[in-house]
Amino acid sequence: MYLGAVLAIVTLATGIFSYMQASKSAEMMSQFENFIPPIANVIRDGKTCQIEARMMVPGDIVIIGVGENIPSDTVIFESKEMKVNNASLTGEPIDILMDPEAPPKDFIMEAQNTCFFGTSCSAGKGKGVAIKTGDRTVIG
Repeated sequence: MYLGAVLAIVTLATGIFSYMQASKSAEMMSQFENFIPPIANVIRDGKTCQIEARMMVPGDIVIIGVGENIPSDTVIFESKEMKVNNASLTGEPIDILMDPEAPPKDFIMEAQNTCFFGTSCSAGKGKGVAIKTGDRTVIG
């Protein structure tokens, strides 16, 4: 009888802890929805337009301005003193100056010409090509 009571208590405790972890994970994932901007400025078919950021596809030309969240993983090809804050992704508080002429790096997170979904443009402006969108992004 004691063994049955102990097993029941252990099973109940395990279930409670599993539920708590699952609810915290769900809450954290819902916070990621705040990273995606509702609107993205893109160039499609030679025309500048605003689209819902969730409708972006790889290959879209993205126009990024100061104060905007980056809507996709993007390789920058034109920058006017554009700086990106990667704190939400890496935890580093230092803004990174985007340099389209920077030599390639072995590790993409160190590249000075790549900005990532969920980060923000803290200064300047730039244009780039979306390389990954949605769940296929680094943070996704």
